[in-house]
Amino acid sequence: MKQRRVRFTATVQRHVDSERVWWLENRDYPEVFALELEEAIRVLGLLPGIGTTYADGGTPGLRRLYVRKLTAHLYYTSAMTK
Repeated sequence: MKQRRVRFTATVQRHVDSERVWWLENRDYPEVFALELEEAIRVLGLLPGIGTTYADGGTPGLRRLYVRKLTAHLYYTSAMTK
């Protein structure tokens, strides 16, 4: 399998940073955020078609991957996994 590189836009990076700060301030296990995000990105890099399509986002080809331990979705397009 080819490992693709996953890239964040500046907007997405700001959202991730904001969520990370919230998680560190409000959760008992701060390491879970980084571990789960890294794993989701690794899986997405290997399987860019994973997740479900998300037509309500207004972006063609938008998909989302549910990250269970974070109780959050990671939204992406194929342009983010090249």
